[in-house]
Amino acid sequence: QPAPQATLDKASAGAVIEPKTDTAAILAIAKERCIMCHGAALQQKGIRLDSAALLEKNAALVYQQAVVTKLMPMNNATGVTPAERQQIADWYKAR
Repeated sequence: QPAPQATLDKASAGAVIEPKTDTAAILAIAKERCIMCHGAALQQKGIRLDSAALLEKNAALVYQQAVVTKLMPMNNATGVTPAERQQIADWYKAR
């Protein structure tokens, strides 16, 4: 599934709609890109990200690893896009 892109809202005469940055939107990214290594079945480094509460608990770590250093996912194995990384950054900063 492609990353959400800013789109033009035809009803608002061309106003740009920004990608969502609430915890539910970031959880959707985590479920697609992170939980194979940080979910119920496997918790690499003891980190689990498969619920809103766990994502909130680990928000600073997610921001550091996925946005600042871009070390996660390892070798970008799950194909996190720059737009998704920006969504995570915006979510973290808005908390």
